[in-house]
Amino acid sequence: MSFGAVIFDWRGTLVTTVSWSEWARYALQRSGRDGSDEQVRSVVATLRSVPRLEDRLDCPGIDADAAFHREVYFGVFADAGLDDELARALYAVESDPGYNHFAQDCDPAAALMVGDRPRPDGGAVECGITTLLLPSLRNEHHQRLHHVLAMTR
Repeated sequence: MSFGAVIFDWRGTLVTTVSWSEWARYALQRSGRDGSDEQVRSVVATLRSVPRLEDRLDCPGIDADAAFHREVYFGVFADAGLDDELARALYAVESDPGYNHFAQDCDPAAALMVGDRPRPDGGAVECGITTLLLPSLRNEHHQRLHHVLAMTR
């Protein structure tokens, strides 16, 4: 089988996932704020108070459309009552465009999507993209990408 493009999910597939606390701490620091444990716990608790948080952040199509991804995340931040500066910092940590380029010039029939979560990454199937789901990356030494090479040879 040959593919004209391989699309990789970022978090959980190519890099380890930051914890909620790390996400909050990095965003607080990025926005020039106090990244103390107390402030981190406050931001995490505020985010976790949003109804259906996990369902919203992992909804189908979230990783297939950059505008939709941004809309959902900023909607969650608004529902949590976070100010714009912190919301922007959280989003930058979650999806820095330097690392998360969304495919715009790929023929779905000639592409392979590689991800680690059925709900968001499996949405590629609905777009006609052959999809390989791997177990989530547990640490930086966890090797799974050889399966991709086997499919593309």
